[in-house]
Amino acid sequence: MLSGYSLWLGIVFGVFTMANAVLGEAAIKTGPFGYSTVIVNLSTGITALSGALFWDETLSATKIIGLILMLACFFLAVDTSDSKDKKASIQWFIICIFALITCAGIGLLQKIHQTSEYKDELIQFLFVAFVISFVFSFVIYFLLKRKEKTFLENSDVTVKINLRKILIPLAVVFIVCGVCVALNNVFNLFLSGVVDSSVFFPIVNGVPLLSNLIIWLNQNIS
Repeated sequence: MLSGYSLWLGIVFGVFTMANAVLGEAAIKTGPFGYSTVIVNLSTGITALSGALFWDETLSATKIIGLILMLACFFLAVDTSDSKDKKASIQWFIICIFALITCAGIGLLQKIHQTSEYKDELIQFLFVAFVISFVFSFVIYFLLKRKEKTFLENSDVTVKINLRKILIPLAVVFIVCGVCVALNNVFNLFLSGVVDSSVFFPIVNGVPLLSNLIIWLNQNIS
């Protein structure tokens, strides 16, 4: 059973999810990677404080100190000194701000749904969100494909692809990625309703950043 509440909230969540992915990619392509990462991750401050502001959650001194240290980590963990990095611009900054807003919106929508009386419609909510994201991504794909087609028509590049050899591996990759993304969303959505915002969102946003930092350090050391 799917209520109108979960339907409309799922639609909004799907739009925000795909918009965040597109805006995040656009920010990296148009401006410096390091500062793009910092600005988008600042959305964690909004979602972490939302529990105390809207859901009567307790914000202790320890949590506040942890949040401040985590935000400081975002600033210090990224490399902003690469001379080959793209330069900042007004267009890039606007894209980053919208990426920050959509990233915060994703967390807030998760919390809104899982603190409502319709929280048991978790799977239905995510199904609607995935369908909307799928449709949204197809629209973007065809828009970008038109530009790419124009570029290829004006170039001498020829690409030959053997579909038989790559079809099965691609199918396996798509299935594995789909299952992993689905499970990740199910766990995150459920936990957003049972764990305090000041604890949950810093973990969700901080762990990927620290993981990327560890991988980057490992590659540079080796």
